Amino acid sequence: MVAFAQPVIINAPADDHLEPEAGYFADFNFRHEYYPHIRNLLLKNLSQNPVARVLVLPTFAPEYVISIEKDKRWDTYFLICAEARENIFQQPAKEGIEVVVRRIQLPKDLALQLNKLFMTAIGQVSYRRNQAWGVDGTTFHFTAYNVGEGVRSGCTWSPQRGSRMHDLVQVTQLLQKMATAKENSPIAQELAVRCENLMKRISVTP
Repeated sequence: MVAFAQPVIINAPADDHLEPEAGYFADFNFRHEYYPHIRNLLLKNLSQNPVARVLVLPTFAPEYVISIEKDKRWDTYFLICAEARENIFQQPAKEGIEVVVRRIQLPKDLALQLNKLFMTAIGQVSYRRNQAWGVDGTTFHFTAYNVGEGVRSGCTWSPQRGSRMHDLVQVTQLLQKMATAKENSPIAQELAVRCENLMKRISVTP
């Protein structure tokens, strides 16, 4: 099997914020075929109004989504992680790809903290001043919903270490670990601290 790389835009170091999502008519043609498979395999059973969500699309590793959702009946929050067993983009027969779904309850205060962090980062979405093309890396699509503001989104591609967006990606990775961790894991406390520290950084316009 021949592995294909997706063309992507490399972030400039000075642009430490999320970028707007490409519109349907402005995106690459191959993604018009790829994204419906992502939606069908990873997103089809998730809320259209997530508290906080990040869709992670690596070039070669398996794609996954982390979604924080509210059960309005009980005012409870859940962390859902849906991960493909293999890279969807690289597989010619996509319908048979297995997806593993994990679901755990999330403390309300942490869920709301993540919502605020994501909405703040998305609120600073801006086009990059300097761009270059690359073919290997990971795209992170961040989404969040608030009443009165609706669903908002922004994305970043393999942000540089030490940047605010790199710290935001590390929050994503902690959420993925939390979905597979044992009960009474200290990850929730670590997440809360990281969110608080990153919120201070993001609140300062670069």
